[in-house]
Amino acid sequence: MSYLDKLKSEEPLERISAILSITEEPITDSVAGELCDLIIDTDNGVRSTLTQKLKIGNNPIIPSFLVKYISYPDLSVKNLAGEILLELGPISVEAMLSHLDRGDDDDKKFIVDILGLIGDKSAENKIIELLNSNENENVILACIEALGNLKAENAISYFISLYPIIDIFKPTIIEALGKIGSQESLDFVIAKYEEENDDLTKFSIIESLGSIGDERAFFFLLSELNEPNGPFLWPIIKSIYNLKEKFGFDIPFDERTRNIILQTINDANSECKKIAAHLLSVFNDKEILTFYLKVMGNDPETDDIILNKFLENPEIFIGIISEALDQKPDNIIRILEVMKEIVQLKKTELFSYTSPLQLRDISDSLTLYLNDYSEEIRLIVLEILFILDKDTAILFFDDLADDQNLWNRLKLVEMLEEVTNPKVESILQKLLNDPEEMIRDRASKCLSVTKNIIDQTEIRCKI
Repeated sequence: MSYLDKLKSEEPLERISAILSITEEPITDSVAGELCDLIIDTDNGVRSTLTQKLKIGNNPIIPSFLVKYISYPDLSVKNLAGEILLELGPISVEAMLSHLDRGDDDDKKFIVDILGLIGDKSAENKIIELLNSNENENVILACIEALGNLKAENAISYFISLYPIIDIFKPTIIEALGKIGSQESLDFVIAKYEEENDDLTKFSIIESLGSIGDERAFFFLLSELNEPNGPFLWPIIKSIYNLKEKFGFDIPFDERTRNIILQTINDANSECKKIAAHLLSVFNDKEILTFYLKVMGNDPETDDIILNKFLENPEIFIGIISEALDQKPDNIIRILEVMKEIVQLKKTELFSYTSPLQLRDISDSLTLYLNDYSEEIRLIVLEILFILDKDTAILFFDDLADDQNLWNRLKLVEMLEEVTNPKVESILQKLLNDPEEMIRDRASKCLSVTKNIIDQTEIRCKI
């Protein structure tokens, strides 16, 4: 039995086997036709195998066989045909354009959506023709969106004439003009901003200016920050940032602009927080870095920006951290994590410009957390203290030796391995009785080394 006969078998497994046995590339025209007819197969396994085979079929005639199923009454078949046509890309365009005149409005919208996603400009004229001749709102909206994806400059005049007719089209037209990105588009978009009362349309205008804007749009958006924009504040900041990055513009910060961006870091969604943090990264003053401490811990990317600012300005960080710790903020774990990284990376610098009194204040602030319920907080505080003030840290090591967390006790031994102070002997003696063998072994080795160093020191002192 040939694989063509097996394709018509009543057994799904035989049909699947037949599909898999087709190895010709490209698939021949006759085989392509037989395969495409299986798209209505009732067995999910057959349809799944067929989909993968057709997507790599490499025969431009496949779309001609598939496109008729866009009009199939079963929505799952229609969607599957669309998925394969989209995956095949530009070789599907001609077949879909030929079907535009045959299907109903739902089919037309479906095809136009796929053509817009494929992005082949050969579809441009046919879609413009459909835009001018069809009265179905869904089809018109699909045409506008697709022409935007195709960056069809020939459609701009149609968009401009269509804009005042029906309000529902306006946001989609603005978004499409933003994708096209010509000077004519930009002039039109800016002109319409002041005229519009619809929030959704104004939102689309602001986003489009971030894509197609120039220096004029940049300063226009900056001027809008001086207005009580309410819901438009975040998209305006995002578009300003996009233009700043695109053209290298400098933002002339006044006090109001600075405060608006600070507030954005505090209140905005994650994406806008990152943008606002980037915009403020040119500044290195105490107020901004203090504000950064308050908003850490909500977004990893924003935290990375903030950490880099602290690493660039460790002297400011060390000057504000004690007060921040004293306030016992909700994001204390993230603050402590950042503090640990800074003191590890900038240890030498910190000691060079930090007074003993300032270090004592920081140590006192850290010790507030040594009885915290969180094992993570207790450990990280001791690690920081151990770097900044070993003598103070050692005073609290005895408590850590009783910590319920195995990894905290193990970390304690690691720290003790760096200490030769006689005060640690009693702690190591306690750890010799630890329930974990790994800790007992390391404590024993550490105690042996520590006692040897201390004995040598005493001998030298007697000599």
